[in-house]
Amino acid sequence: MDIPDSLMSVQQTLSVYQTLTTPIWVFDFDNMSVIWANEGALDLWQASSCEELASRNMSKGTSATVATHLLNIRQHLLKGSKFSDRWTLYPRGVPRHCFLEYRNIKLDDGRDGMLIECVGQDLHSDSETLRSTEALRHTSLMISLYSEDFSLLYCNPAAHSMLPKALTHLSDHIADPQDWDNIKTEITLSDQFLVEASVFTKAGRKRHKMHFQHSQDAVTGKKSILVSESDITLLHKGARDAHHQARTDSLTGFANRLYLKEKLAAIASNPQATAGIIYIDLDRFKNINDSLGHSVGDKLLIAVAHTINQCVSKDMTLVRLGGDEFLLLLESVNHYETLTKISQCIINRLDSPLSIDSSPLRVTPSIGICLYPSDADSPESLLQHADIAMYQSKAAGGNQYHIFTDQMLTEVKQRSQLEQQLALAIKQNQFVLHYQPRYAADGKTIAGAEALIRWQHPERGLLYPGSFIYMAEETRLINQLGDWVLREGARQAAQWHRQGMGIRVSVNLSARQFSSGNFVDNVQMILQDTGCPAHLLELELTESMLINDIPNVAKVLKRLHKLGVRTAIDDFGTGYSNLVYLQSFDIHCLKIDKAFVQSMDKPAILNMILSLGELLGMTIVAEGIETKEQLSWLQDNGCHELQGFYLAKPMTSEQLGKILVQSKLTRYPDPAIHHSGGITETEMI
Repeated sequence: MDIPDSLMSVQQTLSVYQTLTTPIWVFDFDNMSVIWANEGALDLWQASSCEELASRNMSKGTSATVATHLLNIRQHLLKGSKFSDRWTLYPRGVPRHCFLEYRNIKLDDGRDGMLIECVGQDLHSDSETLRSTEALRHTSLMISLYSEDFSLLYCNPAAHSMLPKALTHLSDHIADPQDWDNIKTEITLSDQFLVEASVFTKAGRKRHKMHFQHSQDAVTGKKSILVSESDITLLHKGARDAHHQARTDSLTGFANRLYLKEKLAAIASNPQATAGIIYIDLDRFKNINDSLGHSVGDKLLIAVAHTINQCVSKDMTLVRLGGDEFLLLLESVNHYETLTKISQCIINRLDSPLSIDSSPLRVTPSIGICLYPSDADSPESLLQHADIAMYQSKAAGGNQYHIFTDQMLTEVKQRSQLEQQLALAIKQNQFVLHYQPRYAADGKTIAGAEALIRWQHPERGLLYPGSFIYMAEETRLINQLGDWVLREGARQAAQWHRQGMGIRVSVNLSARQFSSGNFVDNVQMILQDTGCPAHLLELELTESMLINDIPNVAKVLKRLHKLGVRTAIDDFGTGYSNLVYLQSFDIHCLKIDKAFVQSMDKPAILNMILSLGELLGMTIVAEGIETKEQLSWLQDNGCHELQGFYLAKPMTSEQLGKILVQSKLTRYPDPAIHHSGGITETEMI
């Protein structure tokens, strides 16, 4: 035979194998062809000659999996090792199960080839084939074989019972044209792949998981496509149900936040899309939950959702965001008119009480309106801006709607900045106290001073409480701020006391501070830490703070009284004090609100408060005195202590200290006496 040039130098080596009956051949990996074979190999391959075998294109019909496996064997051989493997050959298309051993052999041109020896054939292949056939017949997995043009060649019993009787082509099995296009594309790109597809079966349209793999027809040896299928219709339905449930509010049955997130993302992905949202929050809903219970609250939320839905058309989406928050999404909307009409519809419908457990309950909405993309450039900012507009409605009293404006966003950013600066200011001790003197009835002798907080802002200068206290109240920083004022006021009172200038310092309390469970203990600790005598500290409360949880308020006031700390009602006459409570509370002082002081033309209320103080044995302080006439009237009518700009404006502790030093006599009331003149001369400090 003619031996290729690449084998001329290994002729002697191969001649040893020529006469052996064991099939041996040399495989050129680079060209994917057999370049030499002995008689045993020619017989195995059913080749008439070595030349005829060498002319066969082994790459034709070789799958990517087989090519990869051959490459792995070659790399193994290049390391100097031999390799054993079980391989199914297809001489003339007929499968032969062989045990092969591989060795590396150097070809004349310096390249590496494979010397392959068939050390045995699988004698049990027939029995294995029989067993495989039986397994194939009885498995519930639907297995079918198709030709390269997708014609049906074979299907096992499970597939036969499922496939439509007239099916001859795979395309007749695939129900969704898009699925069929995807399969045709993928089969040209991948050796094997997995898909889910909608298919036609004898039982109707189903959902199948299908595994496609390039194979070879064992009968013809031609390329084929092996398909295995399993019915996942119920699983798919369960997945669809789970998908739906994950995007549905469990309480109301309407869409939830996840659905909204996906919907807004889809809108944002379309450059031409427009949308509008109506953000709805129920006013004071927490009161209903707290007073009637969450069960009633849940029923009310369901009723509210259905009431809102009465204002909604089919192309709108109602979403429950959580709690008592709802949202309406309107696609393809670019003006406010539709949004405002729907918002007013919601307000009008909720104006009528809803029947919950046969009882009428009324709830009102606060609504914010926002458009995309004119008011917001992303789903996140759209929700944020609608929320800002909603809170504008809530701040205005609720039961109304507001349209988002840029000014709202500016104010929110300013408030957020203020909150951050306020928290930092507390940490960095940027606050100071100014003190406004309180004078005895003579208008000359200082009987005490009210501590007033100021913020020494590093950029904006000295700020008055009106510009930041509201933020402290909203963010709960008021507790820290209130504790600082209390401690600093007590410290200053103690310092003046040690310097022989003892005057009483009054400190304003916040509702949160007063209602905290450890308030009295905190006051006691501050007195101990600062060395402030208890009778030099006065705590000012508002009337509204006294009427909440009256039994607890009475206990707190009694404990403060026992400590020796004085208490005063600030802005008296503007709240809802009950005279019975006033008589039972341990209150030492009433501070007349400046509105009454500055309305001397109608002195009836002033006279009543002065008489009430005398009757209850309380010190009466008039604040907000701005004229000589106001001062004279109060002095003539028996007011005990006087405070206002006419007498003295708030000043620093250093400024007030100098005034106290200049006073020859600095007196304060004996803590055991409720007096009528504002001070006594029983003690000198």
